[in-house]
Amino acid sequence: MRILTLCIFFSSLITPSQNLKKISQFFSVHHLTTSLITQLDGEVEFVLWEKDELLVETSIIGESKNSSDYTLNYVINKKNFELDCSLIGDARTLLLTSKKINNTIFSKGQKHQTKKTFKVYIPKRLYFAIQ
Repeated sequence: MRILTLCIFFSSLITPSQNLKKISQFFSVHHLTTSLITQLDGEVEFVLWEKDELLVETSIIGESKNSSDYTLNYVINKKNFELDCSLIGDARTLLLTSKKINNTIFSKGQKHQTKKTFKVYIPKRLYFAIQ
C-alpha cells in the first residue's frame, strides 16, 4: 500500500505529457559583495551554503501536450534560459536576472507553455531580496 501511495504522489507532480529539463549556472561572488537581488520570472527557493559562489539550478517544465524533449533542448541550446549576474550601485550588490525577457516557445505554429522554477544557492554571508 505504501509503494502505491508513493507512486501516485510522484505521478501527480509531473504528468506524462510534461517534460523536465534542468540547467545549472555558476557565478563568482566578489569578496566585497554583501547582497543579492533577484528578478526572476518563476518560483525561487534560496539555499544558504558555505561556498563563495552562486549556483542557480533552473528547472524548466514543458506543460503543453505538444511539448517534447527536442523542443526544450533546442531552446536551451539557443541560450533562451540563461541568467545574467552583474554588480550594481556601489559594486557591493549583485543583480540576478534573466538575459532574455520573452522565453515563449513556438514550434510548428503551436505555442508551448513552460513553467520555470529556480533554486539559488547563495553564500551565507550575503543578504538577499526578491523583486
